[in-house]
Amino acid sequence: AVVAVVMAVVVVVVVTVVVAMVAAAILVVAAVVAMVVTVALLVAAVVAVVMAVVVVVVVTVVVAMVAAAVLVVVEVVRGVVVVNVGSKLQMPHVVSQSPAPGQVAQKEESQYAVKLAHNAALSGAK
Repeated sequence: AVVAVVMAVVVVVVVTVVVAMVAAAILVVAAVVAMVVTVALLVAAVVAVVMAVVVVVVVTVVVAMVAAAVLVVVEVVRGVVVVNVGSKLQMPHVVSQSPAPGQVAQKEESQYAVKLAHNAALSGAK
């Protein structure tokens, strides 16, 4: 009878240890699965942030391109209007704002003449 009790206790202890080991193995597997899920969520978060940055950059580039296109169209329209108005009014200086070479020379000559007169007036005052 004592042997039967000892055998029963040994069987209960062995079964308990086996059940505890199985439970521990299940917990280890659950922890590994949780870690994998956590890493997957982190990767998904990083991908979401990268995608958001890409979308912001693309939208910014598209908006800049549209703005540049609008500015080009506005400048072209302004140029056409200025050329048309200038030709109708027969005012070529509206279209071309750079002076002719002769005008530059005349302006420099007149400035030189003013300087000479100023210097003469100064030396005459002494």
